[in-house]
Amino acid sequence: MADPTYYLDINGLLKHFGGEKEYNEVNPGIGITRETEKDKVVKALMAGIYKNSFDDPSAYVGGHLAKRFGDDYYLDLGVSGGLITGYEENPLTPMAALMAQIGKKDLGRLKLQYVPSIEAKQPSLLMMNLGIPFK
Repeated sequence: MADPTYYLDINGLLKHFGGEKEYNEVNPGIGITRETEKDKVVKALMAGIYKNSFDDPSAYVGGHLAKRFGDDYYLDLGVSGGLITGYEENPLTPMAALMAQIGKKDLGRLKLQYVPSIEAKQPSLLMMNLGIPFK
């Protein structure tokens, strides 16, 4: 197994689809991801903080599992999940998403996550963050 890669995650943009409220579409934050790859399977653990859709502070912990396509330039397709704090309705909110990330080893990656709506009053989400590798 290759050594893990660590990323400084810069969180920021989000798009809500549906829902009953006005939402903040800019969610600045910072996080860290520890990622490993073996036989084109990518596993990661991540944690961070950000300003959520209601302009309140939130924290998250979670991970992702993906299949890697390519080598130096790559596309990862998979799922992510975790727990998020900072929402009045549910102080510890579970989250599951479809995930795609494109990147170049030793340069960085762009991660997109899609969270489908699970009830009519909740929006579906498209989240984006930039990962910058460091040692």
